Amino acid sequence: MVKRRVEGFTLLEVLVAFALLAVALGALIAGVGKTTDNAARLRDKTFAHWVALNKITEQQLSGAFPRIAISKGTVVLAEREWHWTLTIAGTPDQDLRRAEVEVRQESADQPVVATAVGFIGRYGGQ
Repeated sequence: MVKRRVEGFTLLEVLVAFALLAVALGALIAGVGKTTDNAARLRDKTFAHWVALNKITEQQLSGAFPRIAISKGTVVLAEREWHWTLTIAGTPDQDLRRAEVEVRQESADQPVVATAVGFIGRYGGQ
């Protein structure tokens, strides 16, 4: 009787290889999902920061010395509606105001996505 040499993989080896492949692909998919979530969060934070900086810049360029007050509003940027809250506060210097803007997504009761602080001075005869 001639002994035949069998080539190839056993069923057990194939099943182990598939199990390892499934674990590796699962980890890869989870990693890609986290990267996508992080990119979306960074995009939202960037847009919210732009909204906050734009609001402070509007106040600084208006030419008027602002009253101490809190104002709220919405603005559309990147096809999204952003809710902002502008707080004008006094400082020890009577010719300087502190402007803080908080920006939220979707509605005013959502968590703050970005905050920016700036200062507005009284110039000349204002």
